[in-house]
Order: sequence, then structure tokens, then C-alpha cells
Amino acid sequence: MIPAAGQGMLQLALMGVIFAAAGFLSTLDFARVAGGLGNILGTNAGVIRWQGGVVGSIYIGLGVRFALHLRQ
Repeated sequence: MIPAAGQGMLQLALMGVIFAAAGFLSTLDFARVAGGLGNILGTNAGVIRWQGGVVGSIYIGLGVRFALHLRQ
């Protein structure tokens, strides 16, 4: 805090408002980019097929792990 610039609590409050606004704007930008990317990837048949394979592999791996865990 800069004592010559005024009251410390006012500076702290202003800094909090600026921090919250910057965080909100950056989150808004990330959401906009992620939404656009999701729209592009959601219409691509190759990506959908690849995603299905990855999800299927994860389920198979979880099933094997669960089966081996029950054996113990």
C-alpha cells in the first residue's frame, strides 16, 4: 500500500475489485474459446470416433482394475 495515495482499506478494496474483474474477464475468454473449440470438435466425425475409442479404453481399463481388485 502506498500511504501517500490515500486510505489503505480503500486501496485494498479497489485492488480486490480489479482482481475480481480481471478474473471474470479471463474466465469469460476461456469459456468462449472452449465453447468454440467444442463446437468445432463436436461436428468432426474423426474426433468423435477417437473420443469414443478413448472413453471405451478407459472403461475397459477400469473394468480390468475392478476385476483384479475383487480377486484380492
